[in-house]
Amino acid sequence: MTLTELVIAVMVWAVILVIIFNFVADNGKELQDSRERTWVFQDIFKLKDDLNKKTRWWYYVGTWIIDLDKGVWYDVLMLTNDDSTKGYLYWVVDTNTMKLDWTWDYDIYWDKVIWYRSLSKNEITEISSNPNKVYEKKFFKDKLYPMLFSKDFQVDYYNTWTILDLNLTIWSKYLPSLDWTKISSVIKKDDLIKFNLDF
Repeated sequence: MTLTELVIAVMVWAVILVIIFNFVADNGKELQDSRERTWVFQDIFKLKDDLNKKTRWWYYVGTWIIDLDKGVWYDVLMLTNDDSTKGYLYWVVDTNTMKLDWTWDYDIYWDKVIWYRSLSKNEITEISSNPNKVYEKKFFKDKLYPMLFSKDFQVDYYNTWTILDLNLTIWSKYLPSLDWTKISSVIKKDDLIKFNLDF
């Protein structure tokens, strides 16, 4: 083999290796994206199943404690039983504070996911008389939906309060390096997943 032939062979192999690495990297990214979206759908099915049980069997009296326009803030959903002795709160929770995310943080990116919390009779009375008390309630790790990083959580009732309509906008990956930036500037439209659930 002459030096020229050796150089040509090395260059051809380098080109082939670059093509192979690019192919593997692209497929790896697609596989990871697909895996993350699968986790999102698993949590959505879990949320749907949980809400189905509560709205149909036990806690069918629903109230949205905080009700704000889409793109402004998240609604807060409270479900209670007939005599308001037991209930649940559903909302978007900041995992750093373990409390409901505040209004002025709506478009700020960090680890905030959909969560729920059980309520006692006293807590239901307290929240019903002063909705802002929801912001003081601490949430717990065993009741979170860890892959539902939420941009929107909107609640509506239709048909004389017999149909609960829930609209969610979710992104599938949390990157700590993006914390404190605007969600609208760091998450592409294609990376958002929209769900509409009815109960």
